[in-house]
Amino acid sequence: MGRIIDFNAKMARKKAAIPHAPACEHKEVTVYVADRKVYCATCGALLDPMDVLVDMVQRMAMNSSRKHLNEVEKFDREWQRRLHAVRTEAGDKAQRE
Repeated sequence: MGRIIDFNAKMARKKAAIPHAPACEHKEVTVYVADRKVYCATCGALLDPMDVLVDMVQRMAMNSSRKHLNEVEKFDREWQRRLHAVRTEAGDKAQRE
């Protein structure tokens, strides 16, 4: 008869044995849904799921803000370009008259 191995428990023990990287920012995570636990995929540290969720939301908000800012800057550059073109054209007409 075969032996039954609990892979979740084995992985948890393996991750607990990995020394934590001192400068790890926990950018990638592994989620064990059945156990409701979140581990750092890099260093194996057990993380607070709420902290991970908050970090994800903050990064999403920052990315959204950056995207919006880039769009505003692009619009402003185009506005300035068109304004300059109109002023140049008006100046050229005034010189011709």
